[in-house]
Amino acid sequence: NKDTDGDGFLDGEEFAAGCSPTIPGPEDCTSTIKAASQEKSLTEEFSELIAGGLFIGDLKTDSPNFSKSIAALGEEAMRKAAVLLTIDDSEIQINQTNNDSQEARQNYVNQMSQIVEKYLVINTVSINQNAPLTEEGFINFDFAKNIEILNQLYNEISDISAPSSWLGFHKQALKFIKISQLYYQNLGDFQKDPLKAMLTLSNASLISSEYQIIISDALSKIKEQGLNLPPNNILYLLSSRK
Repeated sequence: NKDTDGDGFLDGEEFAAGCSPTIPGPEDCTSTIKAASQEKSLTEEFSELIAGGLFIGDLKTDSPNFSKSIAALGEEAMRKAAVLLTIDDSEIQINQTNNDSQEARQNYVNQMSQIVEKYLVINTVSINQNAPLTEEGFINFDFAKNIEILNQLYNEISDISAPSSWLGFHKQALKFIKISQLYYQNLGDFQKDPLKAMLTLSNASLISSEYQIIISDALSKIKEQGLNLPPNNILYLLSSRK
């Protein structure tokens, strides 16, 4: 019986991961093993899973369990990828005002549009195609600088008092910034954890999609509430294109 405890994980895989092949999950790992597992990179985790699969023979091409084992590894990779850019809502700090007058709404839009102009136009960090390559042949992209800029952006937006009618949008915008920070953080760790970077990169389309949704929601709300945008502001230009 290659899955002694019947929890869906093969004995060799559980052994390689430091868990018990005789105790059903998820309580089959000691706290010490769980803590050690959390310190491992995704690349290390999957290397051990593959080693375990090879050890028991399920990842050999002539094994009857080969396809099932490959599928299990793929599913685990997708599960890991799904949570790499997950933010706990409790991490989002919101400064709310009870004043939801038209004046308060317009003031909020003015402040947000100025910040968008400042960070998404003036402080956008682009890849310098002429930058020297690293020893591994990668463009020397400054992920840390992007994370620093996003941190400044988060702090400035969180300092704004959001009217109640803009509270949902405000939280959505702050959460997007946190997710973007995680995105750059994971990509910046590509030398230590290439698998995590690769799985994070596979979510790049989600980042772009969420950004477009946020901009669209802001423009729609501005129109619905009869608010104005500063002329020549980036949001004003986007609104004109719409």
